[in-house]
Amino acid sequence: MTGPADQSAGSGRGPRTRLLAIALVLLGAGLTWASSRAGWITMQVADGLQPPRPESVIGATWAAELAPIALAMGAAVVALLVVRGSFYRLVGVVIGALALAVGVAATRSLVAGVEMDRVRQLEALPARAEIAELAVVWWAPALALAGALAALAGAVLAVVVPLQGKAASGRYQTPSARRDDARAVLRSDGREGAISGGAAAGIPLDERLLWDALDAGEDPTASADEGPEKPGSR
Repeated sequence: MTGPADQSAGSGRGPRTRLLAIALVLLGAGLTWASSRAGWITMQVADGLQPPRPESVIGATWAAELAPIALAMGAAVVALLVVRGSFYRLVGVVIGALALAVGVAATRSLVAGVEMDRVRQLEALPARAEIAELAVVWWAPALALAGALAALAGAVLAVVVPLQGKAASGRYQTPSARRDDARAVLRSDGREGAISGGAAAGIPLDERLLWDALDAGEDPTASADEGPEKPGSR
């Protein structure tokens, strides 16, 4: 059995959790974008024409999917602000897939290391160029990995929160508990009737609650000054 206080608390947690999900996805998008602009690979290149020079391969070059995924996450944040219900959960699933793609790219770079042939190809280095001191800048892919984890956490919240809200609102209430909710609406401080008063008190109103008020012998449309309608008053 749930009362007005339980329903009000549950309805309050939903918006806060949705905001947290959006914030996490936005953080993940920002970290992924920052990682795509940072240097992932550093090296010294000598081509025989000039002294050895330091060069780097940025994340957007080494893992080309990073920048588009960061932009897609940003677009998903806008979608989370607009859509509801099943579409909200669908956006969460898409964000989760994007986060996993970023995590795979970052983990592969941290674990597998650097392929010199790929560096030559990406940087279009001539055959005479010699590469030395080739290394992975560990914090750059780690930044992308942190962004992937943040976005994945936001995706999980986006998928779970609507289900929690639906389950809470569909929880069984006994007839007596429903009548208590109806009376609580009618005893609220609203002066424009029970409907506005119940909303001000944080009690969710629906058609069933209004019918329960009538079943309890109350007039849900009566104002506070008029008082509830009593059976047999007509």
